[in-house]
Parts: sequence; C-alpha cells; structure tokens
Amino acid sequence: MIGMQTATDSGTYALKDGFSQHTVEGIAGLVKGAYKAFDSHGFVALCLADFESLSLMARVRRVAQCLHRSLPGDYPAALAIVEAALGEPPQRSGFGEGIAAFRFAPFLEFVAIAGLNEPQVSLPALERLTRHFSAEFAIRPFLEHHRELTLDHVARLAMRRSGSRSPASRRAAWSATPCAASSRAATLGRWR
Repeated sequence: MIGMQTATDSGTYALKDGFSQHTVEGIAGLVKGAYKAFDSHGFVALCLADFESLSLMARVRRVAQCLHRSLPGDYPAALAIVEAALGEPPQRSGFGEGIAAFRFAPFLEFVAIAGLNEPQVSLPALERLTRHFSAEFAIRPFLEHHRELTLDHVARLAMRRSGSRSPASRRAAWSATPCAASSRAATLGRWR
C-alpha cells in the first residue's frame, strides 16, 4: 500500500512520515499508468529534494507542484491525465485508510495550482475528485480568487444533493466564511 510509515530516530512516527518516498513512487506509478510519456524517475527525484524537512501538507503541495511541472502544459489535457491516473474511486469499506488516503491529496492540490485560472473546468473537476479525497484545501484558492462562482457551484452541488431548489435558501446557506464554506464544499462530494 502507498504510504507506509517509518520510525524517526526516537522510534516514534510523525504523521508526515506516512507520506513518504514510497508514496511519491506510488503516485508516479499511477500517473505513468495513465500517461506513458511521464518521466516517473525525474518526477520522483524532483519531489524528493529536501523532502524530509517538509511538513505533511508541504509534501502534498510539493508533489502537486511537481505534477504541474511534469505534466503537459495544456491544463485540460493534464487534468485528463490526473483523472485517468486516479481511476474509479475505491469502494468504501467502512474503515478509514488513515494517512494512506493522503496519497490522493496532491491530485486535488494540482487542480488548485494548475487550474486556478480556469474555474469553470476546475470546480467540476474538484467535485469529481472528492470521491477520492477531500477538497478542503484545494478549494480555498478558488474561494479567494473566484468567490461568487465557487459559492454558486457549491450551492448548486448542495441543492442537487439535498433536493432543494430555492435560490434564496442557496444564498443564505452559502454566505459563510471561506473556511466554513471550504469545509462544506470539500465534504459534499465525498458522500455520494
């Protein structure tokens, strides 16, 4: 399984250790399976520069940045590769995956980095990708740069999930702070 933990010098585990070189190699394998021209060895080397000093979320961001640098410059084409690499979401077993689930986080963060200027493409992509992992962090830049569009997208998603059709209830429900809205937006797609 991608994301095995290793002990620190003191014999304890840091949460970030669950997102390790092994995790990065697993991500490279997923992308290589979807995009044969992908330089998986170069990608891993790029990701692992000073990797040990990074926090968990800094590691996630580093991998996302390296995906952005390593995939085609055409965002829709790169996004198609990301979605193909992830494939169908795993069946929910009722048991959590723990830190291993973070192996999907760089793919959502990639959308936030590479697709921020294309929110009409990126917001539906985040909705689809939340079947794999929470978009809690990935949606935040969209809330900062495209607040109304993002809130409208999230509200439409919430209305589809709840069956509500009232625009007034939509605006009232989603006029919260970006953090609160990002948490709600991130979890809506996960409970299909």
